[in-house]
Amino acid sequence: SSDLTLSASRSPYLVDNTLQTFNASSTLTIEPGVVIKFYNDAGWQFINGAKILVQGTSANPIIFTSFYDDSYAGDTNGDATSTLPSFGNWFGLRIDSPGAESIISNAVFRYGGKYYSGGGWTDSKANLYIANSPATISNSIFEYGKVYGVRLSAASSTFSGNTFKYNNNSEEGGSTGLYAELGTLTVNSNSFSNNRRGLYIANANSTSVNSNTFTSNANEAVSSYGYIGSFSNNSGSSNGVNAISLSGTITQNGATTTLAANSLPYLLNGNVTIATNSALAVNPGIVIKGWSIGSTSYLDVYGNLVVAGTNFSDIVFGSMFSSPAK
Repeated sequence: SSDLTLSASRSPYLVDNTLQTFNASSTLTIEPGVVIKFYNDAGWQFINGAKILVQGTSANPIIFTSFYDDSYAGDTNGDATSTLPSFGNWFGLRIDSPGAESIISNAVFRYGGKYYSGGGWTDSKANLYIANSPATISNSIFEYGKVYGVRLSAASSTFSGNTFKYNNNSEEGGSTGLYAELGTLTVNSNSFSNNRRGLYIANANSTSVNSNTFTSNANEAVSSYGYIGSFSNNSGSSNGVNAISLSGTITQNGATTTLAANSLPYLLNGNVTIATNSALAVNPGIVIKGWSIGSTSYLDVYGNLVVAGTNFSDIVFGSMFSSPAK
């Protein structure tokens, strides 16, 4: 319950087969250059007002990784290459601490997300899990998560300048770089590459997704369920589904939702609904396509649809197989 600082002079640190809990408004501060390795059933959780301050530098990032990872702080277990790190070697970090803002910058998270079916941490499955708490995350790397690089639940979070990559565990069909449900989410100028799915958002209260890059993700670059929020200036290439996939009811009663331009098209996945007493405004430069694999996709309009093109082809409706390419 007291504050703690991990100093670079004592690095590396090992968390050995235990889940450590920080609570009672305590703060864990980690100095630049620190390496923390986690062995087996190990992880950290922050509750009851506790928070973590991870503020590395570009030259001296802070590392959270597996005991078996020799890429940082050397061969800790002294077995050369006899053992190698893999998805879900350790549980990860879990923050469920309403009112206490954690800050993470210039950090690297690898090989977390361990869970037991029917047991603990099944709602996490990520290198970093944040629930019901504010957090600011910048200039960090999240890779090789068991299922998710980062998972959010009813969090108020901002992500900028981060890299989400290689969250593509073949044993986990839902693997995603950044997975967010409910809460308030800002995602600006991040990179998503070589994940099974880049970004997934479900029923967020407020969303701003701007100027992100999605490359070589196996399935959708972006998948959004429910209210869509704001997407603008996002780009992508070589994704399995090179689009912003939409599903569910994408507008809110009594409000106008605007689709802004991205180099990625919007893709209707199944029955996409404009709610009663709401409006969807479609700006010039928008491409909207229908998903045509295994189901019928359509836009179901109970409110108002405002398509504000000026010239022919300002706004395009088509199939996911039509040009411009999916």
